[in-house]
Amino acid sequence: MPLFLTIFFGCFMVVQFFVPHPWVASISTRLQGWTVIVAAAAVVLGVANLSWIHLGKISKREKDWLYSIPLL
Repeated sequence: MPLFLTIFFGCFMVVQFFVPHPWVASISTRLQGWTVIVAAAAVVLGVANLSWIHLGKISKREKDWLYSIPLL
């Protein structure tokens, strides 16, 4: 399903580039706004997960924990 949505919205953005219709432009603007919101949320979750995993490795002194220090 995520692949289908990616292909669908990617094709829509290509159509928007070549079809300068106000209806298409308004939908494109709304989709781009949502894209920024979803991307920002994904970055926040990714950084939080990376920090959580590597702080746990450092605090427990797991194998190769020294490699987690420069990552953070």
